[in-house]
Amino acid sequence: MNRKYLAIPVVLSLLATGVAAHTNGGLLGDIPSTTEAVKVDAKKDAIYDKGLTVNVDQQNGETAVRATAVAKAVYNGGKLYVYAEVKDAEVVAPTSDAQNNSPWTTDSFEVFVNPNNNDNTKETQQYRIDNTGFPSYYTQNGVTAYGSKADEYFSYAAAAIDGGYAVEFCIPVDSKEIGINFQVNDVVSNGAQVLAMAPSKVTGKGAGSWSTAEYPYVTIGETTASLPKKTDTAAQTADASVIAALAAVVSAAGAVVAKKKR
Repeated sequence: MNRKYLAIPVVLSLLATGVAAHTNGGLLGDIPSTTEAVKVDAKKDAIYDKGLTVNVDQQNGETAVRATAVAKAVYNGGKLYVYAEVKDAEVVAPTSDAQNNSPWTTDSFEVFVNPNNNDNTKETQQYRIDNTGFPSYYTQNGVTAYGSKADEYFSYAAAAIDGGYAVEFCIPVDSKEIGINFQVNDVVSNGAQVLAMAPSKVTGKGAGSWSTAEYPYVTIGETTASLPKKTDTAAQTADASVIAALAAVVSAAGAVVAKKKR
């Protein structure tokens, strides 16, 4: 499933780090800017391997994690692209009721973005995709958008992979530094739920879901990423063929001249 946002009523904007920025949660690194096109289809584009990689495997609280993920991120033209592969030995199919009323109780992956990298949860946006590609968006300012209503906030996709599932996000971001958190929601068949989070230096484990003061942070676009330019093999083959043909003609001409001289 792949959706494109239709409008962006909530703009994540901050062109320079403000005085309220915090660094307590720790710097995860820089998300490089790229001009490479990224297709949101839950398949890993090659450029992601040049991006920032974050292991989402830290427990939040006392419960040991079960499902973990590796997230990769790049930035292109005002959009944050995140691709994550979730390792989950027991992927539970979500019910329609859970998707539309309590999507946090599904096997899913979340990205929290605090656009000004501060402690204000009212500014934080939550983006979620479950293992079937069902999206949800939420803020503590009263915005709730589940299913197709989330289309205007971000693009999304999900796919089953060996040992779990993959998700991909395209999130509008216009900041040079953001607080960020990643979260794996792992539903156990008996109805219990276990979380895995991004690492936080505040807790020494994972950052809490809405505990923005615990969030790690990233810079955006301080570095760039690109792929090696592809060589035109067909053109090279054609050029070689032309050269070979010309060589043959020259060789034949030479043979004719030599014959005449005899």
